[in-house]
Amino acid sequence: MSVLVGFLFFVSALDEPRWSSPASARLLEEGLDELFNYNLPVAMAKFDSLIALEPNRPEGYALKSACAFWKYVLSEKESDYETLLRLSDIAHERAEAYLDANRRSPRSKALATYFLAEHHLQLGAANARKQNFASAAIHFHKAKGLYKDALDFDPTFFDAAKGVGFIEFFSSLIPDSYKWLAAVFGYEGAREEGLRKLALARDKGVYARRECAFYLAMIEYLFFNRYAEAEAELLALLKRYPKSVALNYALGSFYFKLKKLDLAETRLRQAIADGGERNEFSAYALFRLAESQFRLNRFSDAKASYSRYLSILDLDLYRAQTHFKMGLCAELLGDRQDALAHYKQATSSTDNPDELYARRKAKEFLSRPMSDAEKKLLLARNHFDAGNYADALPILDSLLQRENSLNADERAELYYRLGRVCDETGRLDEAIRFYQKCYGAKAERERHFAPQSRLHLGRLYARRGDKAKAMEEFEKATRYVSFDFEKELRREVKLELAKLNP
Repeated sequence: MSVLVGFLFFVSALDEPRWSSPASARLLEEGLDELFNYNLPVAMAKFDSLIALEPNRPEGYALKSACAFWKYVLSEKESDYETLLRLSDIAHERAEAYLDANRRSPRSKALATYFLAEHHLQLGAANARKQNFASAAIHFHKAKGLYKDALDFDPTFFDAAKGVGFIEFFSSLIPDSYKWLAAVFGYEGAREEGLRKLALARDKGVYARRECAFYLAMIEYLFFNRYAEAEAELLALLKRYPKSVALNYALGSFYFKLKKLDLAETRLRQAIADGGERNEFSAYALFRLAESQFRLNRFSDAKASYSRYLSILDLDLYRAQTHFKMGLCAELLGDRQDALAHYKQATSSTDNPDELYARRKAKEFLSRPMSDAEKKLLLARNHFDAGNYADALPILDSLLQRENSLNADERAELYYRLGRVCDETGRLDEAIRFYQKCYGAKAERERHFAPQSRLHLGRLYARRGDKAKAMEEFEKATRYVSFDFEKELRREVKLELAKLNP
């Protein structure tokens, strides 16, 4: 088999499409670097220069369209979507023309087909972003077939392995109950084979190697929780692309997740500085920076960062959360009137659970100010989320001394927070007691703490090796209905049950 692949590679090298100018390959690499840095104006200028030298080849047109795609995906602006459609149509036309002119060359056919697949993949993702899911599905299905066609034309066109690898990896994550439907549409894949193909595109691709390196690092982080491996890969990439706004943002979010907030702030500030004031990635970094400052109870800094974020973008994805958090900052800083102004703007048009929760709580705090207990619970939660467990505990203990004066919702949250701190600091018997007190508190509005307590209680029992008790708590967690973050909890319970019954 290796001899066959080597022969095909040799034949493909003889058949490799030639550049018209020696400057073309350099412009391609420079443009791809700037695209990976999310320096889109410079990237587009490089691709314009490439088009001027290579008007008959598809690369410049397709990669200009890729710039427009990333611009829209991050901005969600209708004007950016229109630009994407215009550039995408041009790229599609040029790829089709190149394919028609080079049908005798397997390598050229693979090249053109790859960029046709990219065209459909981008339109599929853009339509999914717009929640046009039927159109998205059609484009994704076309992309799937075209990536496979490109590899059939030339098995050594390794960039096309990116698309095939994605399909195989993500198809392996489809729940068992939907696999029959996936099979009907041809979405069948093995996880390891998908990762192998992504690695092939990373190691031997021309156009996709940067993004595949990034995707593989993020898969380590998001799907396998292999944090050390993900960090090493992201830092290695950053060494090669130190001005990549996307990489600095990803690392900032990575450290935020791991409660390493000093490292998170350093990376996020670098992303903001490199991106500049009008860069969409800078806006996402500003939002995450504000979240980090909020967790550190630096409410004045957080409010300023949320405000800077809003000056660049005002996404549906974060609107209720942003104004709700700004309202909380104002209230904790003693400015009730400013808090009210932000609570009024905490509206949401999405079904994002964080948005729905923020909208609900903002409506509640419009009708009344936060209680003293709620303010202290917020401070304690932030300390916990920042990994400062020793700072959270005294606040919670002070509330525990007067638990009988708290209402049912405040008691439920108090017991839940105490359970989480004890759990994370190894005081497991105390954690069990507080989790049990939480679901016994009979909260009225904050009913999500009861099933969350049972979820964590099940995890605790699983760590202790008590499978029967773990199963019991997970099953009881699923009995609760109509509470905040219900879908997320049910998904987490399913993952935990899968670990117990592999």
